[in-house]
Amino acid sequence: MSTLAPAELSRQLRLGQNADLTRRRWIIGLSLVTVAAGQIVTLYQTGVISRLTHPWPSSIPIKSMPQTTATSACKCPTPPP
Repeated sequence: MSTLAPAELSRQLRLGQNADLTRRRWIIGLSLVTVAAGQIVTLYQTGVISRLTHPWPSSIPIKSMPQTTATSACKCPTPPP
């Protein structure tokens, strides 16, 4: 197993073109996409943005689903005040 100098390793990781580096770059890119999606949901849940648009084009027929809130989804009894 060969060891590379730090400068050579840095250059190889930044500029290298092989299957392993391509896979790593895809993983990092997809991770960034999921982080962005999570941040959008966080902004919605905290009230920074008031509504989210549908992520699909309106030409695709999607069956309408009833609105569900956290209070209507949970039928747990609440303790008396």
